[in-house]
Amino acid sequence: LPISFVSSGMFPNFKEKLHTMPDKSLGFTHAVPKSGYKMYNTDSKFFGGLNMDNAGLRAAGKIEYLAATVESGDFTLYPDSVLAKGNVGEIKEKQIGSINFPQVTFTDYQMKWYPKQDKFKVKNLREPFSLYQKTASLKGNITVSKKGVTGSGRLSTRGSEVISRDLSFSSKDFGARHARFEVKTGNPDKPALAGKDVRLKFDLTKNVATINPEQEGVAAIDFPYAQFKTSIPQANWDLTTQKIVMTKAANVPLENSYFYTTRKELDSLRFNAEKAEYDIQLQQLKVSGIPYIVVADAKITPQNNEVLILENAKIGQLKNTTIVLDTLNGYHRLTQGVVDIISRKEFSGYATYQYVNAANDTFAIKMTDFHLEPIADNGK
Repeated sequence: LPISFVSSGMFPNFKEKLHTMPDKSLGFTHAVPKSGYKMYNTDSKFFGGLNMDNAGLRAAGKIEYLAATVESGDFTLYPDSVLAKGNVGEIKEKQIGSINFPQVTFTDYQMKWYPKQDKFKVKNLREPFSLYQKTASLKGNITVSKKGVTGSGRLSTRGSEVISRDLSFSSKDFGARHARFEVKTGNPDKPALAGKDVRLKFDLTKNVATINPEQEGVAAIDFPYAQFKTSIPQANWDLTTQKIVMTKAANVPLENSYFYTTRKELDSLRFNAEKAEYDIQLQQLKVSGIPYIVVADAKITPQNNEVLILENAKIGQLKNTTIVLDTLNGYHRLTQGVVDIISRKEFSGYATYQYVNAANDTFAIKMTDFHLEPIADNGK
């Protein structure tokens, strides 16, 4: 005789005949109607067949949940979860309510679905997830819920790589928190940009990625070719122009926006700045909005308040530079300087000093060979 199978909301109640199963248990097989069964009172559908024996309730077929679809020959069903491995799955790019789901396909997956927690988790086993029409790949896991799609792992797309435990995906963009982010070059050991503990927003329509340090004032962005790091609050990588444009908002204190070199020969040279632009193709970092650069006992203000930094922290020669020397006799202001910064403690070049004598006559004196010399203590 048919019995009614009541599954506490896992499936709608249905009738099926009991019979002896291959494992000698008393159970049943049940073909689900073509219209499918709703699962766990959620926005889901199951299509396929059910099997009950000593191993519990199992299913073979297809589960559709929100924008996600997975197929498996062996779903294991529990009152609070569904576990499975399979080879076919996808998320369709579609809008449900106010949520835009991204396009994703995957094979060779492992799934854990917790309906009461609204967590539909999928992990890749061998092949990574393919996202955004095969323009991105993810090694890790994704979670589908009514709030959208989140994930964690290593995401590669458009010449960049993101590693984060807090990824979020939408139809036309994705984001990451507390991430490691790299803009790749032909040299695998030398990315154009490397971010550590950064916040990322990648607009796939505009082809622009926005990078922010998670903590204001921390030098989270590194330019390995230039051998400079910066704490500047925002960087925009434009994939079309292959330039990274950095800015400081007006409400961010200038002391929280600085650049410093990682090249040992420059002895931790650092300076504050408001803007910068890194040209990936030319491997040049132009920094602007610099009030001055402190070298030894001098404050050097470059022309237009900007400097050009080439590969390996080579700072271009500064022309029409203003130099303020802080000496025992007070401040001395030099102009029309042509300066090469050698390190935090040394610069060379020449500049003009306006000397005023006792009769208030002004003389323009050309000064050269700026360097520090130790003062002998004569044995005292």
